[in-house]
Amino acid sequence: MRICDRVAATVNDPLADTIEVESMFMKRYNTRIRQWTGDLVARTLGRTGLHASTLTLLNLLLTLASVWWLASGQFFIGGLIVAFASLFDVLDGALARAKNQVSRFGSFLDSTLDRYADMLIFLGLLIYFERSTVHTVETLLIFAAAAGSLLTSYIRARAEGCGFDCKVGLLERPERIALIVLGLLTGWVTLMLWCLAVLSNITAFQRFVYVWMQSRASPIAKRPIQAVERGK
Repeated sequence: MRICDRVAATVNDPLADTIEVESMFMKRYNTRIRQWTGDLVARTLGRTGLHASTLTLLNLLLTLASVWWLASGQFFIGGLIVAFASLFDVLDGALARAKNQVSRFGSFLDSTLDRYADMLIFLGLLIYFERSTVHTVETLLIFAAAAGSLLTSYIRARAEGCGFDCKVGLLERPERIALIVLGLLTGWVTLMLWCLAVLSNITAFQRFVYVWMQSRASPIAKRPIQAVERGK
């Protein structure tokens, strides 16, 4: 979308202005993190024979190992494992860029395994709370948090498949993992689930609205539906 079109679409629209400002802030934040990790990885792992996809798989395997600890109620140890696993999720992309291994399949693999890793964490918590009949609220919160997490990722993927920009969000995956780790390490698991359940679904709705606002001014919204179905 051209700059003039974007400005015209957001005039007198406070919600659009808020989303645009947040998007700019998150882009700057992500750029700085990417530069820092890129420099660090280039000086260390970039000199080894390690492949970026190996780190992606290690993230999934370590998260899978955390399920046992979470299911048994040992949240602190589970939180440490999840935190350690998340480091590989940060480093795999940086390693791919440092070694010029960036590929579309690598990005696809990373996104796919991230969804599995997210669900494994929720599975561990679900097993723990399902063993106790007095934790009905937590079970519902886990469902809401899992649904919000998946919808947040799905809406962006579907929107970009239809030609829209959707790089916005109050609680993207790095923030979700940070919140999960914080909740597990402090023992405030129920509070963490409340935050995830509410904020992840707010993020999904936020992305939906962002795409809808683009559709009002974007030429792609006027194209036949068959022309954009390839993103399905």
